[in-house]
Amino acid sequence: MSLEAHAAALTASLATANLAPGSAASLIGEGFRPTTKLEVNFGERVVELGNFFRAGECKQAPKLAFAPEADAPEGASYILVLTDPDAPTPDDPKFAFWRHWVLSGLRPLGVDTAVAASELTAYLGPGPKDDSKPHRYLFLLYREPEGLSLSKKDVGGEEFVQRRSFKPAEFAGRHGLRLVGVNWMYCAGDGWTEDFALTDGYSTGSAEPLDQLANPYAAYICGHAIAPAILPMGSAGCIRDAFPLTMPEGGPQPSQCKECRWRQIQVKLRYALDSECVMCAQRARAGVAPKHSLEHEAHYARHLEYGIGDVLGEIMMLVQPEFITRNTKESAQKAMEEGDRRRVNVALLKAMVFTELEGTVWNCIAMKKLTGEQARRHAAGVRAIECYVLDLLMANGKNCRRMW
Repeated sequence: MSLEAHAAALTASLATANLAPGSAASLIGEGFRPTTKLEVNFGERVVELGNFFRAGECKQAPKLAFAPEADAPEGASYILVLTDPDAPTPDDPKFAFWRHWVLSGLRPLGVDTAVAASELTAYLGPGPKDDSKPHRYLFLLYREPEGLSLSKKDVGGEEFVQRRSFKPAEFAGRHGLRLVGVNWMYCAGDGWTEDFALTDGYSTGSAEPLDQLANPYAAYICGHAIAPAILPMGSAGCIRDAFPLTMPEGGPQPSQCKECRWRQIQVKLRYALDSECVMCAQRARAGVAPKHSLEHEAHYARHLEYGIGDVLGEIMMLVQPEFITRNTKESAQKAMEEGDRRRVNVALLKAMVFTELEGTVWNCIAMKKLTGEQARRHAAGVRAIECYVLDLLMANGKNCRRMW
């Protein structure tokens, strides 16, 4: 993703999450445009403008990387601040901004001179309580003025209560720091179970902690679980599912809880709705230059005609899985009804894609870039489509189980 497209996606995500404008407006001013893309990785998981993590995934400090700024002076160094605007809870953020990590003396990728970063505040991983909604965590990258030398005293104490109510904007102004990059994520406690959605500023499904389930058969190797369900049994009334004769929505695969399905859906959406032509990008990485611009036009036309529809069909199968039961007549009737419903939703989703993203999906290559306005519109459109799909996923049979 180009820096321009990243800037548009960042702006859209911050606005959707009510951060800027919103609770972080004092940190990220109106019209802010990043001059480098800040990459943050917790192991193999990448922080991507508001994706969802559990606290257990963030116990160790993440790896950071960013490219040199085009207008930065030679030898420029940077400072990173990780802060929580939702402490202790999003509904009562009286301790915002909680200071989780401050790292000074960072250098961008590609700089030969090795400069050891100085940890001004030791890393303390996110720790929202299980009864709190997910918190938003901001990674703020500032360029340091030449000759700046900071100590731990300049930032504040590292004791737990001393990290409360940090003022990043005042800290930056006092030391002449310039904000150049932002990334952010949601994080919830490992035992948090409440459903949430992008339209409420959240970005994934729900899962129950294994240690809270009485039924051992409800646990799956994805690390999530689906609570035992009440199953209708005809004239016998309802019984509690206390035996392994049912499976979670989506099929017998052990990683088909809603949270896992949402991650699969996001991957498929980002492939189908990327502004860059994925085929041309793959060829470029392989060093195969297009012989003619008509090659790209062929990729583009095939994706609009067939590719998007195929991917949206796969997505709707994850959103609304097939119904299976021992009763053949009931199963056939239910399968027909759900098949019709999926086809209608695919058609509506495809129409939404062409309305929101007309002229931008798979339309960006080296010789054909999106304008700033197109990139912003594209990022906002993708976000709106993600919200719509997630609403469908969360509304589809909250505690529904499919019998074999």
